[in-house]
Amino acid sequence: MKQIYLTLFTIVFFTFLKGQSSVLKIQKNFDNANIIYLAPTKIEPELDGNAPFKLSLGASELKLRFDEKEITEFILIVPYKNSFFYQSVFISKNDSIVVNIDTCHDTPIFNVSGKDISNNKGFTFSHSPDTKSFDNDTVPLRLLKYLDELHKKEEANLKAYIQKHSPTDDFVSLGKNNLSYAKVDWFLTFYNNHKFKLKKLPNHETLISKWEAKKDSLVESVKLNNEKALNSYHYVQFITRYINIEKNRIWELEDKEDVLNVLYSEFPKETRKVVYESDMENLLLEKLINKQFTGNVNEYLYANLLTNMRTGMKTNLTPIFERFHSNYPNSKFLPLFTTMANDARLRNSNKISKKMTLIDNTDSIKTFEHLLHLYAGKNILLDMWGTWCGPCHEEIEKNGAELKKYFQNSSLEFIYISNYDKKNIQRWKQLIAYYEMEGTHILASQELTEDILKKTGARGFPSYIIIRKDGTFELSKAGYPMDRELLIKQIDDNLKLQ
Repeated sequence: MKQIYLTLFTIVFFTFLKGQSSVLKIQKNFDNANIIYLAPTKIEPELDGNAPFKLSLGASELKLRFDEKEITEFILIVPYKNSFFYQSVFISKNDSIVVNIDTCHDTPIFNVSGKDISNNKGFTFSHSPDTKSFDNDTVPLRLLKYLDELHKKEEANLKAYIQKHSPTDDFVSLGKNNLSYAKVDWFLTFYNNHKFKLKKLPNHETLISKWEAKKDSLVESVKLNNEKALNSYHYVQFITRYINIEKNRIWELEDKEDVLNVLYSEFPKETRKVVYESDMENLLLEKLINKQFTGNVNEYLYANLLTNMRTGMKTNLTPIFERFHSNYPNSKFLPLFTTMANDARLRNSNKISKKMTLIDNTDSIKTFEHLLHLYAGKNILLDMWGTWCGPCHEEIEKNGAELKKYFQNSSLEFIYISNYDKKNIQRWKQLIAYYEMEGTHILASQELTEDILKKTGARGFPSYIIIRKDGTFELSKAGYPMDRELLIKQIDDNLKLQ
């Protein structure tokens, strides 16, 4: 039988002579039924950030150009036999490499040809080890043993690869940096989610203290501010996770006075708590970045914070960007955020319009039934959100205007209930204007929030509830991130029943 080899796609790296820019070109040699992804392992300014690039259905090639001077790692994500195949590709300036993947075998075969292929002989780091078997563990002993064994295996694999293929010095440096930060990165990745499970257990304080002690020990074992490791996947992931874990730790402190006195020392003592509570996300992260990181690492984490603000919560975007611009006027990351910052400046001048109704004395609305009574006889999309909720900001920006446009000639009305925001009244009003949230706005008491969640079955924020004229209702099926077309269909189906 004639053996048929199926080449999934070809990746060609070459360099323009003018400017010595590296170019990454992906070619698909057949009509594949799946989308192929290429993900940079850190923010690449010339490639518009760190979002995965897609070789979409029907497309024959994807071409990327960048001027990164140091070695850069990309991860190929290939759908394969109801799973995914991951392969690292390392790109240095002036590389000229062709990469093929043969998928006609039990395991895809990674073939490389070209001018200099010593960095691309099929080596891949364990970026996300399988830790599902430890999901029910209450102490970290088994996980740590597994991570120790995995780390030794990674170290042996890298050593063998270096001996066999003699890769470039920058590849060796990247590999060693990855090893240095792999274990702490793996641990933080697992524990960051596992902690929520531990909190549900009766003796959670004792259990969490054991995990916290190990986390602190691992963090102390590595250099926190390490500019030479910025090309390393595990270091970049570690520092971004670390500052978010520190943010969460501060959230959980019962007595925050000492921490606030350090982080917000430029403000009068009596206003520090107010400033902190006005933005417990972006401004707090900026404070943590400036407290513990300097130089190129500080610059990168600023860029990471602003990258997250592109799709998430934009509180304090303008002042944070201006400080970033002032500190790093020649930063290669600035072009990524200039348009966003200019747009934010314009939006900051928005005012509450006549189409935005803010309900007074909302403390009088204490139950979901009372709310239904007030708006009886109307078709309503109820949006449960909060000024502090990053995903809420993301969904409002991505879907709010499109939903209004689709239903502009229908009987559907929009009611926005802001939750756990009684201390953020000014910010609440600013965001309503900023996002041009036309509709009715209610600043909920904790009693109303908890009653709506309990009686509708909503589990968090954002949540969307479709309320019919007769007072019956159903939760949105659109999920998160929102499947806007699914929500539109669900609302349409309900309106047709009226």
